[in-house]
Amino acid sequence: MALWPTLPWRPVAGWRRVTSIAYVMGSIGLGLLAFNGSHLPLILLGIASIAFQYGVRTGALVLAAVFLAMIAVSLPFTPGMAWVDVLVQALLPMLVFSAFVLGMVSAVVEARRRREEAQSLLRRVRELAVAEERARMARDMHDSVGHHLTVIKMGLENAERYRERDETAAWHDVRQAKQLTVEALAETRRWVRALKPLALDGAIGSAALCHLADSFSGTGVQVAFDVEGEERALAPDAELVLYRSLQEGLTNALRHARATEV
Repeated sequence: MALWPTLPWRPVAGWRRVTSIAYVMGSIGLGLLAFNGSHLPLILLGIASIAFQYGVRTGALVLAAVFLAMIAVSLPFTPGMAWVDVLVQALLPMLVFSAFVLGMVSAVVEARRRREEAQSLLRRVRELAVAEERARMARDMHDSVGHHLTVIKMGLENAERYRERDETAAWHDVRQAKQLTVEALAETRRWVRALKPLALDGAIGSAALCHLADSFSGTGVQVAFDVEGEERALAPDAELVLYRSLQEGLTNALRHARATEV
């Protein structure tokens, strides 16, 4: 019984895995000393732990070995009884209950495996959603910055073509190209901010949102970020939604509303 609190119920490495085998061996020894059925729950616990650690198949093999060992040991201590009577009265209950325990272990292991698969699929869906959002942002960035660069190229070509015939118009095109360059640079910086990951230098929750708000300080808009009330820990999905919402809102305020304070 002293080993029972140390039994591991999840696949782990190290000395805790050995306790399952030691527990079963100790329970068998107890059964050999006092073959009265009191050791049966202890053996079942040990077999269940082994099944969790090494698999249901290994647990079934250990159960079969224990069953055969108990038959071999119990027959000499039951003189005058047929081996069939010994099997039915003493060993058959252990076999039935052990099979039930292995069935329960198999169900738990299968449920655990399905849960891990579901969690893996959920992580994959999150990654795909982020990748899709980044691809959309990249397309928008390409369209926006590409438009600016195209207009800049055409303006500079016109300035080069008409610089001798109409110097005033040529310089106008150069100034316009310069202004468009500034706008394209600001646009590129906005998209770079939008493509930043959620966690910045390990920041999460309000710290990540505050970091995001501070990152807009060089764009000409003053962003004030305040947290009211006690902050609660949120799930990663909720944090991602909040981060992306603030990110999109600040970008739209700067790009479309030409806001100076948010």
